[in-house]
Amino acid sequence: MNIYISQYVGNEPLAGLFSAVAIVMTLRLLQYDDALIPKWHLSALGLVLGLAMLAKATPVLLCLPLALFLPEVMLKLRTGKRDITFNLILVFGIAFIVCGWYYLRNWIELGKPFVGGWDLTRTIDWWQDPGYRTVYDFLAFGTSLHYPIYAGVNGFLDSIYSTFWLDGFLSSIITYEGHPPWNFGLMASCAILSVLPSMGIILGIVRSLLIEKCANRGALFAVTCIGIYLAALLFLYLKLPIYTTAKATYTLGILPCYALVCVSGLDLIMRNRFMTAIVHAIIVCWGVVAYSSFFVV
Repeated sequence: MNIYISQYVGNEPLAGLFSAVAIVMTLRLLQYDDALIPKWHLSALGLVLGLAMLAKATPVLLCLPLALFLPEVMLKLRTGKRDITFNLILVFGIAFIVCGWYYLRNWIELGKPFVGGWDLTRTIDWWQDPGYRTVYDFLAFGTSLHYPIYAGVNGFLDSIYSTFWLDGFLSSIITYEGHPPWNFGLMASCAILSVLPSMGIILGIVRSLLIEKCANRGALFAVTCIGIYLAALLFLYLKLPIYTTAKATYTLGILPCYALVCVSGLDLIMRNRFMTAIVHAIIVCWGVVAYSSFFVV
């Protein structure tokens, strides 16, 4: 999704970039053991977080995992409560200085800090099917594996899968004559090749929660970010019952989290030379096909 969304005109790639940088900086902080956390690192984290929220509102979801994990790291380093409070104010205070004016302006002008594209205050009248949700929308999965284009109309899981590994909604195509010069046949084949990295992400989440538990703070932080973003997607999917609501590109900013848990999950599979060779071969094929789908060679 990072490859194809970067070829669109929009603020999603920029918000994803700053969010990913903030996550990587946080993962670095989680590795501190005996050293004090430098104030410049916390200030830079606040700056990047503020820029992410200035680009788009979605990165505000990162505030919760940061507020949960940063104090835990500081307590492990035996930081005093006063210093912990100061450090948190430093991070979120700088972020507010960078982006707060924008949300305050929205609050004053529109009556709320966060205004979505579907919000009634924008006085935009539009409609998309289906207009309602059923239990089937949350349980069904499989259409995206053999018919990935517009598989999102089949339910939440198919929507996330088809937009995570390929442009399942063909978001850039208004008319066929204006479609980008992509290799659509290769793009569709990504649906099958992406089964393995999807399994890696799922196994990585299970490993972090059930096997290693709190042993790996970085992995646990990544799983927490993924959980919060998916919960927000589910909430939006219920609140706005249209077929394009559940797009994986809304989670573009947590790509480092996906990568971390995917590697952790694939590590469980690669227990011998035979399985290692198979995993490496499929990942290489997937990578070549993914890049070749969106860059004509």
